[in-house]
Amino acid sequence: MNYIQTLITYNKNLTVDSFGWRSAEDHLNAWCLSSLLLNRVHKNTFLYTDDHGHDILVNHLKLPYNQSEIINNNVLHYDKFWAASKIITYSVQEQPFIHVDGDVFLWKRIPDSLSKRPIIAQNFENCGLFYKDQIGAYFDQLKYLPESLQREILQGSFESCNAGILGGNNLSFIRRYSSEAFKIIDANNHITHPNFNVLFEQILFASMARAENLDISTLIPDEIADNGYFKHQFCNFFLTKKSQFYMHVLGGMKRDEVICEMIAKTLHYYYPEHYLKVKDLFSNHRQNLIRPNKITYVLPSSALPKPTTYNDSKTTEMIPVFPVKTIKMEASVSDIDENLAIIETNRNNISLLKFNKWLTKKSERLLANSKHRKIKRDLVPFIVGAGILATIEKKPHDVYLQTSGKVSIYFPSFKWDLKTIALVMENVISIDPQTSYGIICSARFQDNTPLLSLIDVLDSHILYFLKKGRPFKDLTEMCCEIFSAMNNQAKRDVRKLIAIRIKSLYEKNALDIFQIKVIKQTKRVEKKQDLKILTFAPGN
Repeated sequence: MNYIQTLITYNKNLTVDSFGWRSAEDHLNAWCLSSLLLNRVHKNTFLYTDDHGHDILVNHLKLPYNQSEIINNNVLHYDKFWAASKIITYSVQEQPFIHVDGDVFLWKRIPDSLSKRPIIAQNFENCGLFYKDQIGAYFDQLKYLPESLQREILQGSFESCNAGILGGNNLSFIRRYSSEAFKIIDANNHITHPNFNVLFEQILFASMARAENLDISTLIPDEIADNGYFKHQFCNFFLTKKSQFYMHVLGGMKRDEVICEMIAKTLHYYYPEHYLKVKDLFSNHRQNLIRPNKITYVLPSSALPKPTTYNDSKTTEMIPVFPVKTIKMEASVSDIDENLAIIETNRNNISLLKFNKWLTKKSERLLANSKHRKIKRDLVPFIVGAGILATIEKKPHDVYLQTSGKVSIYFPSFKWDLKTIALVMENVISIDPQTSYGIICSARFQDNTPLLSLIDVLDSHILYFLKKGRPFKDLTEMCCEIFSAMNNQAKRDVRKLIAIRIKSLYEKNALDIFQIKVIKQTKRVEKKQDLKILTFAPGN
């Protein structure tokens, strides 16, 4: 079985164009991690690319493919259809294969029981209103579709197979499928809707297999709704290999701050040489990579307990504390300057000016220090895998936490209302009026540009308590006082809540996490505590 990947750039520049990711650097980080993990678990790996892709992936990044084949001339006229290059790759295979997308991370081998099957895909998709509405937007413009597929779409009974992985041993079927896909593409090259790629790659694949009474074997046994892909299921770097050995960064997940940061950290930890090779590609034009600041917005949970209060010595009032969950929202902080003119002269105006001044100062400080940041594997705090939660539960003394040295917190002098927050973020939804929100400014892992997140009072207390560093157990004891948690069950609940917050703050690059290692030197010398980087790898 051959394991193959495809990257066609269509005359785009891999060091400039993001290809749907947060940045071009994130795109190449993902490609490196995908390729290197694939090569680790499957040795027969092949790349199909163009001249520019070969130059970057093979010549510069030194990704360990057994063979790289350049297919420039076959794809240039398909530049509108990103899936067409994959169809070409499918069609030229002469041996059984599984194609693995460049946004897929395999932490262990694809089971032999699956790789021996005739037709293989990632999972079946339940085509609901999302796909039906998307296809309906261009269905009347189609000049050709196989009759069986037309009938299925009109009846609303069509299926789809996600092509994160796709292939099999039935090469004759795959060639027929590829040929039919190009009939659809060539007859409908006027279609510009992005969902058209899904139609001729995934929906056609499922339709033809069903028409020929052929079974499709899937890596993920569950059928997933067409719009039912969530990052906690497919891109959760805190899960182990046993619970999530397969990751697929689909669609908008490619622009998710947490996911992109975790991919960079994972690549740096497991493959530091390749991480540095990627950084080297961007070292000469780092100023072009500065992105608009993004904000992670925090919403109250659906069922809030009765709030407790905590008397912060730095405040003059009792501040209510609520457990919260995090929902990511993105917006450019530069919108503040553009919108200030429409605000009446009031305290919001003054508060936003103060915030903008604070943000400018912190951003300049982060970027000024970026050139001096040393990238050393043993010095970069890193955590991946579910081991942190298990260790916190079983050995809370062994986890040592400290606020990152590049973190600043801004709390406005009064609670910002919805209108004020709308100037900082887009797509604002309701906030809990009882919760005080602050903004944390940390450094992105790759380039030290500012990473902004909204935090609540409990998060700020955690960061304050950890300013000098302390074991997790000591932190939970301090937080138990906030919640007046006296009995054992209440303390366990607080411990779980704080563990979730620690994970969230780590994702926001606000915390460094270490493990306390006890070293026995001699019988005459007392036990000495030393700090060791906590490296929870998948499967640990």
